[in-house]
Amino acid sequence: MVSNFVNPDLYHGWHKRSNFFEGWYFKLVDVSAQQVFVFIPGIHLAKNQKDTHSFIQVLKGKEVNYRYLRFSSDEFITSRGNFHVSISDNYFSLEQIYLNIADANLNIKGKVNLKNILKWPDTLWNPGSMVFYNFIPNMQCYSQVCVMDMDLEGHLSIDGKEIDFTHGKGYKEKNWGKAFPSKYHFNDPISICFCLM
Repeated sequence: MVSNFVNPDLYHGWHKRSNFFEGWYFKLVDVSAQQVFVFIPGIHLAKNQKDTHSFIQVLKGKEVNYRYLRFSSDEFITSRGNFHVSISDNYFSLEQIYLNIADANLNIKGKVNLKNILKWPDTLWNPGSMVFYNFIPNMQCYSQVCVMDMDLEGHLSIDGKEIDFTHGKGYKEKNWGKAFPSKYHFNDPISICFCLM
């Protein structure tokens, strides 16, 4: 679809049935830079249907803490024209993140508004941060810097602790394709933490 070249932020999996993943990486940093969180909503379409699912990954940068929350693929909702992703009772868009996670080991509730968005200047002639690589078919993985800078406004309650992200900064990118490159996999918590900083 031409719209996916002009706006790579959008979902690429409409005609995929298996062997596909897509995820959007939202990094939120409070004004003191002491609270660093990453939320990654996404979907995995597996060859084996029972392994197909949507997910939200939660990374706590300062604590080197990582959680992978699995949801049904039916709970993944997005649109063709504008970027937004809903997974269960959680919502991600270019203007807002709303979270309502009640997991056995993780509770997150709240809303953060995203303002003064500095997007990557996507055009048909400059299709995303991968430029001409976006036109190469059947690559293992594609990437896109969606938002280079944004201001935050709002609060999240994370495991009973109220975190104010107002006047903080954010960043957004995404990956999609057949598989995440094995060289990008992080096998130890230090690597995950380094990725978040």
